[in-house]
Amino acid sequence: MEDATSLVLRAKDGDVHAFAGLYAQIYKDLYRFAVCMMRDRQEAEDAVSEAVVAAYENIGKLRSRD
Repeated sequence: MEDATSLVLRAKDGDVHAFAGLYAQIYKDLYRFAVCMMRDRQEAEDAVSEAVVAAYENIGKLRSRD
């Protein structure tokens, strides 16, 4: 499994597969957090979906650590 940092860097450069790999690594934790916060599974699924779409659309805007 590739580490999250390299996946983010590749996704930032437009690699769709890297973004999918990053999503696969964090989905369960993201969903669990959303369910805990919202107390409703459907709302949690919607929130996660919206967050992932927004992340995909804006990942290129990330600044480097330097």
